Parts: sequence; C-alpha cells; structure tokens
Amino acid sequence: MVNLTVQDGEFTVRGTFDCGYAGFYRDDQICLEGSAQDIRDYGVEDPDFDKMTDEEIAVYFTDLINRLEEKVQKNIRLVNNQFLVNIFEGMNACAYPFWEHPEFVIPELLPEKPEENVWTSTAASAISSLCCTYYGKPNDGSVEKPDAEARLREVLPCFAWDDFPGHVVPHHIHIEPDGELCYECSDTTRFGNILCHAFDRLDEKLCS
Repeated sequence: MVNLTVQDGEFTVRGTFDCGYAGFYRDDQICLEGSAQDIRDYGVEDPDFDKMTDEEIAVYFTDLINRLEEKVQKNIRLVNNQFLVNIFEGMNACAYPFWEHPEFVIPELLPEKPEENVWTSTAASAISSLCCTYYGKPNDGSVEKPDAEARLREVLPCFAWDDFPGHVVPHHIHIEPDGELCYECSDTTRFGNILCHAFDRLDEKLCS
C-alpha cells in the first residue's frame, strides 16, 4: 500500500507496490506522472481534477493505486502469466541464448546443441498461441485463460523457472493521470539482457 502527499504541487509517494513477477517496488520507485497542474491539464474528464484541490488529488490517487495493487494481487496468476508471455515472446523471436547465463538454466535439463534444440517449433507454437490468448484482453478474472506458466514450463523445461523471479530487478512504476500503471524492470545479468528493461502498461482491467 502507498500514501501520496503533496507539497507545492509536487507529489511524493511512500509505501510499496507488489507487481508479482514484475517486481516489488517501494517509495521513490513509485511515482505519479506530473505535478498537480500537469494532471489538471491532462484532460481527464472523470474525475474533474480542475474542481479538486492538490490534497484531494493526492487522496484520489492514493486510493486508486491501492485498489489497483489489490486487484493485481487478487489476479496475480494472470498478471504473472501476462508478464511471462511478454518476456518469452521477445526471447523466442530472437532465439535468445538464455542458457549462456548459468543462473537462468537447469544444466541437467539442457539439451545438446541448445542453439538448435531449445527454441523448437513446439515452443514457438505454444508461445504464439499464448500471445493470441493474452494480448489485449483483461487479466482481471473476467476472461478465462490458460495457465501460461505451466505451458511454458512444459516446452522450456531447462529454464530455471523457480529461480527466475528472484533475478528480476524493479526500476520504476509510473501512474499516468488517466490511471494506467506503467512498470519497468530488468534482471541481474550484466546488461539486463533477459528482460532488456521490460516495459508494460496495465489499465483498470489489468489489460496489457
């Protein structure tokens, strides 16, 4: 949970936001995009920020962020699945050799000639199917979706699934004036190559 305060039109966030596999964010890593006047100038019609004091805007976004985190936690499996689909679509597209990073591979399950036998047509087909199911559709529980993590574990058994969340490095969460959440994270490899500074948006329906 977070609490927003405002001084001279500038907001400060204190607290935490648990975004599941996408990271655990705290204090200065969480920010409301813009000053109080910027938010009024953004053009949001509901609520009418022009009729609200700076303090009322701070209270409004405190409640919005905390309700959004509650919704994320209630639907954490779907939110985590969306995050994984995003990541593995990118890795599959470039056949990224994650096995070159020891912390991301289970050596005894790594096939011979991994450059030929990890990103298989079966894996590609599974990831493509998951993308069709997840992209542009709510993750708030209103739409039935398959278990993406379970399917990805089946087609990529050599990936160190259980260790992966511990290697995610959270950077920032930004809350837009229209209420959308934007997060950015990377990983513990030297250049953050697995996640490549992953960036995504979640709206009120947790749609990516």
